[in-house]
Amino acid sequence: MIEYNIRYGSSNPSKLYTVNDLECLFFENLFSKFKKCNLNNKTDMIRMSDGTLTVNYSGCPIGKIKLQGKNYWMQILTSLYDHEIIEGNIQVFIPKIDDWIKYINNYLKG
Repeated sequence: MIEYNIRYGSSNPSKLYTVNDLECLFFENLFSKFKKCNLNNKTDMIRMSDGTLTVNYSGCPIGKIKLQGKNYWMQILTSLYDHEIIEGNIQVFIPKIDDWIKYINNYLKG
């Protein structure tokens, strides 16, 4: 079982979330792909009030994923100033992890 470093965006959150099965599946795939690409697992996450997770790599944002509630979506940073939002399900989001890795390699690795 992977232990997740998740903190809340507020010091007094109105709702506490538990890591659900979809989030576990997504992050297991993320960390597996990181390992295959020789990326360190230097991630931390911030839980927003709607359940969305902001995901950071080495302290820098790489995207967001919302797998809580009814509407699921993923934010992919496409450059330092642009992003795209993908709506769908876990089967849509897992292949898009490659876009997060591309962003890390293009903008965060020096």
